[in-house]
Amino acid sequence: MDGLRALAVAAVVVFHAFPWMAPGGFVGVDVFFVISGFLISGIILRAVEQRTFSLTDFYVRRLRRILPALLVVLVACLAAGYAFWLVDEWESLGRMTFAGALFHANIAAAGEPGGYFTALGGRTPLLHLWSLGVEEQFYLAWPILFAAIVRWFRRPLVAIVVLLAGSFVLNLAWVYNTPADAYFLPFSRLWELLVGALLVFVTGGQRAMKPMAAQVAALAGLALILFACVSLDGYSTFPGWWAWLPTLGAALVIAAGPQAAVNRWWLSARPMVWLGLISYPLSLWHWPLLVFGRAVWMDSRFWPGTLLLVVVSVVLAYLTYRLVELRVRTARGWTVPVALAAALVAVAAVGDAVAEGRVRSRLTTLMVSAPTLIKATSDWSYTFTANFRKRAGFVAGEVNGGRDRAVIFIGDSY
Repeated sequence: MDGLRALAVAAVVVFHAFPWMAPGGFVGVDVFFVISGFLISGIILRAVEQRTFSLTDFYVRRLRRILPALLVVLVACLAAGYAFWLVDEWESLGRMTFAGALFHANIAAAGEPGGYFTALGGRTPLLHLWSLGVEEQFYLAWPILFAAIVRWFRRPLVAIVVLLAGSFVLNLAWVYNTPADAYFLPFSRLWELLVGALLVFVTGGQRAMKPMAAQVAALAGLALILFACVSLDGYSTFPGWWAWLPTLGAALVIAAGPQAAVNRWWLSARPMVWLGLISYPLSLWHWPLLVFGRAVWMDSRFWPGTLLLVVVSVVLAYLTYRLVELRVRTARGWTVPVALAAALVAVAAVGDAVAEGRVRSRLTTLMVSAPTLIKATSDWSYTFTANFRKRAGFVAGEVNGGRDRAVIFIGDSY
């Protein structure tokens, strides 16, 4: 499973750092959803069957798994924002810190104008927490619902299929009318996690697929994921039907099991396993580093600088895994979970204070002209935001049709 995690996080990192190499690399998130659905559902099913299932134990394990690295990254982002952001970006960071700490970053992102691919061009260092929000909302509701389904339904598989179908239909209904909701909200993403839950029943927990079928499944699954990475882009109607490419691909790779050569030799290779082990902190670190690096360091806009930021994110991810995650996981007693929860509430409170303007950033304090500069950005709103999406040239657009045309030049501040 670590090898598949490595593939997923590599796709996302390459997409954010070098989008021309994997314009559809954002589908790595969909692979993560399938993995999460499979692992969490398997844990719950085994505990229910053994009559050892405990909601308290489940949630404490989630706290130990999710919070340590998240807290480190949130605090680091607040520190960097304090040093480098002006008031509007600083307050926006505060709002996303509050949302990220309380696991509704996806809901906050859905309310922002422009959607995910437009926001990628801005200064939103915590935008990537939207996927963690979806997973945490799944973790909150699914253990209760799934445990009830397993205990009280004669055919739990049917109940899961019904939920999956309903979520997928909602995804299709929203993706054209309210694409931001389809992309960010858990209701239209639930089906991807439920594909993983289905695998727990389909494979019977043993993943005992026939050897030849396993080879074909693993190769086909890997091909679907890679095809999605190189063929989709920000213009694709996503999730929609296209989301089946990485979702089905991940399901096939998981179902093939260790007997498939792809899984046994490539995804189980030491470098892939190592990358998979640090995939969670790497997914947290890489995007803030790219955002802050590109904002304050001119060289990072060229590929060597971007590559250096990616390398630094890998180093930070490894250090976070070794020095923070592993130590917290092995700690016993209630002291650590309580401390983690208290720290999370404290960070959320700081984020709220920043968002409400009660804490000012360093540059806002030092630059007397900052409020005037920020106010000037709202003098006129540029209507054609789609011009700034990846791989897009400028398109013609008129605000006041019929008048003589005027030309506006938009610089990059250098």
